[in-house]
Amino acid sequence: MGSTAFAAWLNATFSGMDSAVSHFAFSLHESAAGGFFDRLFPFLTLFGNGGIFFIAVAVVCLLFKKGRRTGATMLIALLFGLLVTNLALKNGIARPRPYADEFSTFFTYWQAIGHGLENEIYSFPSGHATASFAAMTAVFLCGNRKYSFLAYIPALLIGFSRIYIQVHYASDIVGGAIVGTLCGVAAWLLIRFWFRKMAASEKPAALFITNADILHHLKKKEV
Repeated sequence: MGSTAFAAWLNATFSGMDSAVSHFAFSLHESAAGGFFDRLFPFLTLFGNGGIFFIAVAVVCLLFKKGRRTGATMLIALLFGLLVTNLALKNGIARPRPYADEFSTFFTYWQAIGHGLENEIYSFPSGHATASFAAMTAVFLCGNRKYSFLAYIPALLIGFSRIYIQVHYASDIVGGAIVGTLCGVAAWLLIRFWFRKMAASEKPAALFITNADILHHLKKKEV
C-alpha cells in the first residue's frame, strides 16, 4: 500500500518541526553525553513495546481495591489505543517511517543511532506514544491530580525516545499523544460510569469487583 494524501500532507505541513526535533535529538547523540543518551533512550523505548509494561502495571493495580479503578481504566484506554492507532489509523494513513527515504537526513541519523531498531509498521501515529499517553492519562484522571500529572513525564520520555532512535517523526509522537489522551479520557468516563453502577448494586459479583483486595486476603491468611 502506498502512502496516502494525508501522509503527504503531514510530511509537507510538519516538515520543519519534524526536521528540527530530529536534528535536536541527533545533537544529543553528538554531544559529550551521547554515550549516555544512546543507552538511555533505547532502554526507555522498551517500556512502550506492545504496551506490555503498562498492561502489567494495570493488572497489578487491579489486585488492590484502591487501584482497581485505575487499573481498569488503563486497560480499557490501552485497548482503545490499540484499536484506533494500530488497527485503524496506521494502516489507513500509511505514513512511511522517517528512515524509509535513503536520501534523507532522517535516514542518515537513523543509521547512526537507531539502525537495527526499525519497524515495518507505518509511522503515524506512534503506537508507543498512544499507549504511553493512554495509560498515563488514566493514572492522571484516577489519581490525585495535584501529583498525578507527573505520570506524563514517563510518557513524554518514551515519546521522545522514539524520535531519538529516529523511528518516528515528532508529529507522529504528537499525533499519538493526542490519540492516547483521548482514549484515556474515554476509558475514564466509561469506567467511572461502570463503577458507579457496580457500587449501587448488591449482586455478589459487583460487591467482589468493588471491594476485593489482595492485601486484605493476605492479612487474613497471616491471622
